[in-house]
Amino acid sequence: MPPGADPMLDLLTRMVEAHGLFVYGTLAPKQQRWGLIEDLVGPPERCAVAGRLFDTGWGYPAALFDAAASPLGPGPELVSGAPLVAGWRVEPLEGRAEELAHLALAVEGDLYVPKLVRTTGGATAAAFEWLTATTGMVELPDGEWPAA
Repeated sequence: MPPGADPMLDLLTRMVEAHGLFVYGTLAPKQQRWGLIEDLVGPPERCAVAGRLFDTGWGYPAALFDAAASPLGPGPELVSGAPLVAGWRVEPLEGRAEELAHLALAVEGDLYVPKLVRTTGGATAAAFEWLTATTGMVELPDGEWPAA
């Protein structure tokens, strides 16, 4: 696809190239879709992001990130008692950022929006946030998506 043909792919590719990707659900290590991205990224780094994680009831989670997760915010380690979404930060291998972004967008679909977040380790990463209401979903208080 020529550059500029898909503005969302171009944006996410730049975000992933510059900051890596925070994965917390089916794309995370030991989850059912990890194999889609495993060969595109370096070693995963365990971390968390300020926010709340929900079980959608459809086999994948929904995350809502708190203001503390913003790269401009105080950071989750500075907000006492802030709930956390547990996950992994991955960086694309050389020349693989667009492929990683394309696969992530294909998996996440129109239910999520990519945004930049800050991890508990202080790194910035692209992440996918749930777009609609979480009414009827079960919040996962430990912020952890169950292993597949």
